[in-house]
Amino acid sequence: MEATVVQSDVTAAYYSVKDVMAILGCKQTKAQDVIRQLNDEMVSQGYMRYPKGKVSRKYFNERFRR
Repeated sequence: MEATVVQSDVTAAYYSVKDVMAILGCKQTKAQDVIRQLNDEMVSQGYMRYPKGKVSRKYFNERFRR
């Protein structure tokens, strides 16, 4: 029996620029800088690069939420 995945059951594994803006309370340019820096850190640790304008939720939360 094959499981059916419904689109609403899948949650995004990343934050977009708008998400980062809302979480940090910053403007678009700063949010883009933060995403770029976090993605560069992840690449230096051996992870694959996320698409431009997106950052891993897990990594973002590790770095900014306490």
